[in-house]
Amino acid sequence: MFIAVSSSLSYSAALQQPPPPSTSLIKVIPTSVPLVNPDGSFTIFSWKNTKSSLTNKPFVGRVPPDTSSPNSLFIDRKANNISDNAIKSYFRNDLLGVAFFPADRFLQLTFKDANTYEKYLSLSSVIINDKRIYFTPPKSVPRRSIVVHLHGLPIMPRDTITNAITNALSPHCTVKEIAPVLISDTDFLTPKWDAVVELIPDKKIPVHLTILNSSIALTFLNSASICLYCHKQDHMNSNCPLRPHPRPNPRKTYAAFTNSQNKSSTNTNPNVSQATMNIDPQSSATTVTSISQNSLQSSIHAPKTQMSNESDKQDHITNDLPSLSSSPLSNMSDNINTDTNASSQDNSMEIETEKVEDNQTYETTNHRSKLRSSRHTNPHSSSSSPYPTNTNHSSQNKQ
Repeated sequence: MFIAVSSSLSYSAALQQPPPPSTSLIKVIPTSVPLVNPDGSFTIFSWKNTKSSLTNKPFVGRVPPDTSSPNSLFIDRKANNISDNAIKSYFRNDLLGVAFFPADRFLQLTFKDANTYEKYLSLSSVIINDKRIYFTPPKSVPRRSIVVHLHGLPIMPRDTITNAITNALSPHCTVKEIAPVLISDTDFLTPKWDAVVELIPDKKIPVHLTILNSSIALTFLNSASICLYCHKQDHMNSNCPLRPHPRPNPRKTYAAFTNSQNKSSTNTNPNVSQATMNIDPQSSATTVTSISQNSLQSSIHAPKTQMSNESDKQDHITNDLPSLSSSPLSNMSDNINTDTNASSQDNSMEIETEKVEDNQTYETTNHRSKLRSSRHTNPHSSSSSPYPTNTNHSSQNKQ
């Protein structure tokens, strides 16, 4: 006994199959850093692949909202993931009240007295449920320790750079630590250095200094704006006129071009549609009537078909009968013409078209009947007719 087995894989088996090998010419480089170019250039030597070598870096976080409540500190709920119940249990005996800002994701802790406030402010952080929670003073309260970033330093030995930075910052603040910004997983120096400093009351740190005969830009929390490319303070780095423009992305450039073409075509089409919508119905009716008249003339002067020849033979036999022009059929056509003229004032295009077709039918019949009657009255045409004229029948009718 043979059992037929399908050679195709099941759905689950197909999902477990390894993907087919890629035929693309671009090789994928395994790295945790996003690629700038497909060939892997500027992936390692990039500011995204740098790290600060500071050992006692203070928590900076985001700028909290301002408050009028004294003895208050903030917890950045975006940077500190901890439950409300854990915060309530830890600060239950030290808090006077709380204020919450869900939109900004900040929690304000107002302590009972100044001593409790100073105690937590000096700690700068606490551990709750094995998680380190940092405190942030209000916006109006200056930070005691901040990190100053120095941009544009020359690459020289560490001791030379450290001494130069200390001498330049000492008149404005108290320097606690200085460390370079390195390329990740290397000891390569970069033109950027970090310094942990303590603020001095009534002293302000400038945003531009000259260190080792080089123009250095300084950035820190709540610092004034300065361009990191030309070190001028009247514009930002993104708006620097001296900064070279980045190369256009072909995909984005093509998309922008396509969108502009679509917009231009969209702007043109409404005009056409508007012109189409503004067509006068009376002018369109006149156009349809003129077209119908042209088709009527072409039908009159068109060559006769076999059906028309047979009808002519039958009309020769009944030549003594009165013409169609004086028959009730002619009167009916006149009535229909009158009705058609009356209905032409109506805006309905379909009814008018039907009336025009009826006019064409009856006018064609009337015209042919007149031609046949004139042909019978002509002696030459009657003698040439293949059918004899029934004069006896007409004389009997006269008697």
